[in-house]
Amino acid sequence: MAHLAISVPFNSSIFYIIKYYGKPYVPMKPVVEGMGMDWQRQRAKLKGQFNAHIKKFTIKPSIDSQPTMFLCLALDNFSDWMQTICPNKVKPQIRDKVIQYQCECYELLHKGWAKGESKQIPASAYEERTPLQAAVNRIASKCGLPYQAIYKLIHRKLGTKHLNELTERQSAEAIDHLLTKVIDGEFIGKQDTTPQLSYSMKWFKNHSWIIDDEALRAPWCYPAEMLIANGDSPNPCGRLLVELERAGYQVDAAMFQLKALQHHLEVFRRKDSTPGFDFEMYARNANVARHHFKFVWQVWCEQLDPSLRAIGSPIAVNLVDHLKSLGAITYGLSAALDKAAKNEIQKDH
Repeated sequence: MAHLAISVPFNSSIFYIIKYYGKPYVPMKPVVEGMGMDWQRQRAKLKGQFNAHIKKFTIKPSIDSQPTMFLCLALDNFSDWMQTICPNKVKPQIRDKVIQYQCECYELLHKGWAKGESKQIPASAYEERTPLQAAVNRIASKCGLPYQAIYKLIHRKLGTKHLNELTERQSAEAIDHLLTKVIDGEFIGKQDTTPQLSYSMKWFKNHSWIIDDEALRAPWCYPAEMLIANGDSPNPCGRLLVELERAGYQVDAAMFQLKALQHHLEVFRRKDSTPGFDFEMYARNANVARHHFKFVWQVWCEQLDPSLRAIGSPIAVNLVDHLKSLGAITYGLSAALDKAAKNEIQKDH
């Protein structure tokens, strides 16, 4: 059966949203290709890391178009997939576009889903929302409720999806609505709304295609390269923080530090992977050069110098000084490199 899709224009591309049992799904190929990335690699990632959240739908983008089958990701997991893409890892010519998609695409798709079509939704100014945010912060602090639960009450009351949709009048109405609930005592006893999150070691089984049991035997067995957010590696810390943020908790400091750790680890590994100076190889080359010089010096002393002096050539006097200097330099380099090579071998052992 072909599903009729909601079209959501974004720059020069068109994305789609499909409703399946009341849940929105996003065909991923147009998104990936719109970013300029390779579809086959992202398709493999979706089937590996997000297999529980993808479905295949035959879609009719419009009434008169031909049905086309797409691999679709649940909209709730769209931002998780976006986080697996590291802008520093993509081609420089598409980096700005990738960053733009990461900043704007998720929000736009949510708006398209909320409205049933892509429209320009008026956003209230930050100053207009500040009193509402202050009210939400106070209620969350006093009653121990997560921010998301309070904002859900607002959106349910006003029929909105995001804070940016609220006009100045709606922001005032939302504050009155929350104050009424506080006065009526409806928030009392609702403190125990912590999201049920589970990230036991069994979570890694979802990534058995990229990480084996030996890597999970102990923390020091875990490959260092998998701690870097390269798009393919498991990232339970990042996923946990995203879920807590969705539940209304403020985790931006923790997310900031996690990204900083991943960045500095990547920089350190790049420096560490730079090939070092091969003292042993250059010591061998210097010894070979010294043996060649000994041969040249012997020929000079036994044949060339006597012959040049016999004919009264001034070259003999000038050249012998240069040869002596070259011999001293060659011997000094050979001895120094040989000593350095022996020290490196001792360090390795």
